[in-house]
Amino acid sequence: MESQKVQKKKNLFDFTSIKIIQDHYNF
Repeated sequence: MESQKVQKKKNLFDFTSIKIIQDHYNF
């Protein structure tokens, strides 16, 4: 259960990072 929560958090972080990168490079 706990690992699933961490995984979800990591996925959210990856998604946010991608969004920031896309915004920065205007993809």
